[in-house]
Amino acid sequence: MRGIFTSQADGSFVIQTLLPVPYSIPLDDTVGEVMSQTRISPMRPSHVHFMINAPGYVEVITHLFKKSCPYIETDVVYGVKAPLIAEFRQMPAGTTTPSGHVANQPFWLLEYDFVLQHASSSESRASEAAA
Repeated sequence: MRGIFTSQADGSFVIQTLLPVPYSIPLDDTVGEVMSQTRISPMRPSHVHFMINAPGYVEVITHLFKKSCPYIETDVVYGVKAPLIAEFRQMPAGTTTPSGHVANQPFWLLEYDFVLQHASSSESRASEAAA
């Protein structure tokens, strides 16, 4: 699923999507041959991708992983890092959603604060490193 979402003036945002599920990398051709010779699981843990940008800030492309996913420790592409592991909490029916509606069925909630770096601080670090 893809979409373009805009935050509120304070930077907050709400996205409604499907709960991600683990999936296998493609095992055809050479990749499948290599994987069959290892004991490495071909599974990617549950995750949601984000590309976040704002004028005057460094763009962030990342993903957040579902903490309770059984493949969190064995991600085949080694993409899981501790700060990217997030708690997806199941909320009961009758709970008010972040968008202000009362849910008629259980839903999952992920709350995460992305912190963007000012572009000017990124540029000054790059020039310091070059000096």
